[in-house]
Amino acid sequence: MRLALSDPPGFWSVVEAPGLDPNARAWAEYQLAILQHLDVLILNEADAGLARTGYRDAAAELAGSLAMHRAFGVEFVEVDPAALGLEGAPVDEDRYRGLHGSAVLSRYPIRHAQVIRLPDCYDWYGQEAQDVAEIERGKRWSASMLFLARVSREIRHGGRMAMIVELEIPDLPSSRASVVVSHFENRSSPSCRGPYLGPPPDHGRSDAHRQPGLPHHFRQE
Repeated sequence: MRLALSDPPGFWSVVEAPGLDPNARAWAEYQLAILQHLDVLILNEADAGLARTGYRDAAAELAGSLAMHRAFGVEFVEVDPAALGLEGAPVDEDRYRGLHGSAVLSRYPIRHAQVIRLPDCYDWYGQEAQDVAEIERGKRWSASMLFLARVSREIRHGGRMAMIVELEIPDLPSSRASVVVSHFENRSSPSCRGPYLGPPPDHGRSDAHRQPGLPHHFRQE
């Protein structure tokens, strides 16, 4: 995205490189047209400072390329031994931040942002470590089973969350609009996810109106 907006000729030379899909340019043009005309963009599964995505801050780079404001909510801090470089390839300690979460990008100024922790439906730290340990302790396991378990494993601190981001939009009668972003737990049952569908708490207009005890690990620019 950064290359597409800062160096279009260089971007198209990559898209149209020999051996790539001949329809790639049409698809890329379609995607770029959508992104360039958006007022609000919501991101889930966004990494910041993880080796698996080249230590890039996806939300920051996309916001910078599109000249948008952003609010980023931390959902998980990745502490898997592989992510920390304790297993497999080493990591760059100077670039590692280990953050994974959701973001709201907006062409309108962001007045307020809040993270709301949703009910825990899965233990991403204890259960993930236990699953691999059980395979290692088992009498019938193969190297391939252990490898797949470690590759798919995600040991991390945190949990699913929602974000409420208040935007300043002068054209609206109230001059503001709220964007609610949620990320439901996939490793769960409907009975645990049900409370996620309830109405969000009244987040008010300022920090003074926050619900007591609600964490707000976010960054806004």
